[in-house]
Amino acid sequence: MSRDKLRNQARSQFNKQKPFSRDDVKNATGDATQNAHPSGSRDPADAAGLAAQEQRYDQDQGVDAAGGAKQGLSNLRNTASENVPDETKDRAREYRNRGQDYLREKLPKERREQSIWRLKKMIVEVQGHPDCMFNSSLCIICCLLYFRPTGHRDSA
Repeated sequence: MSRDKLRNQARSQFNKQKPFSRDDVKNATGDATQNAHPSGSRDPADAAGLAAQEQRYDQDQGVDAAGGAKQGLSNLRNTASENVPDETKDRAREYRNRGQDYLREKLPKERREQSIWRLKKMIVEVQGHPDCMFNSSLCIICCLLYFRPTGHRDSA
């Protein structure tokens, strides 16, 4: 087997397992832009121009950037969900559940609550210093990112 043949086989295998293609991304971008643009234009340059005009002149042009971003993300999620095989999704769920079970076993609820209490106490102390406001925001973001995906967040 030649090097090019191996490369092409690897590329084709990778392309088969992609959750979405470039065309899917372009379609999602167009849908997001259409949702964000007040007149429904699918051209991202039009929406960007209106958004810049909004910023420059402090006038509401009717651009809904958040709604457009949500629409585009929703389209990509749906496309990826359709393109990923069920056995791959099942395997991912199994690994996620195993990881969560492992963390629950290694980090019991009392210990999680104690860690959360310590982090809250640290944040309150840091917030007392005005020059550390950026650091406290960073700490909060880090805590949220750490505790959300693994199920450590306090559900009460």
